[in-house]
Amino acid sequence: DPASVVAYAPDGTPHPIAQAWPGATRIAAMQVSRDGTRMAALVRDGTRPAMWIAGVVRDGDGTPVALGEPVLLTELEGDGIALGWLDAATVAAVVGDGDQRYVHDQPVGGLGSTTTAPLDAVDLAGGNQPGMVRLRDATGGLYVQRGGSWQRLAGGVRVLASQQGTPR
Repeated sequence: DPASVVAYAPDGTPHPIAQAWPGATRIAAMQVSRDGTRMAALVRDGTRPAMWIAGVVRDGDGTPVALGEPVLLTELEGDGIALGWLDAATVAAVVGDGDQRYVHDQPVGGLGSTTTAPLDAVDLAGGNQPGMVRLRDATGGLYVQRGGSWQRLAGGVRVLASQQGTPR
């Protein structure tokens, strides 16, 4: 239920998020920005897949309590599969359209770009270098982009993690 988003504190305490994704009928993926101020989501608005962003509203203790008004970043060429922040101002998504997968890089407030991705890509994470994207496929293969193609670096990967907070 896109309107029933819950944030969990480190101790497991649930914090329901008010005003989460009004108008969305489905959420494929969500991720908070590294600085904790924005939430990006791959949503479906009726029959249209899209990437939205909203501000995270916090109380005086810093606990998230609501999302701001969502803003459409871009409509997608297919169903959203995975989402990740590449840097402070760029969100990327793995998108599936039939038997093809794409990576769509979308700067907040800018023009996005789309490149093909490995056919069975299921997860995405940004790296610590600007523009670096890592993909994981359904069999645990880890890929990075080198020029115009994706190079497999490793196998047996179960989870791609993103560093939260400001890198030091």
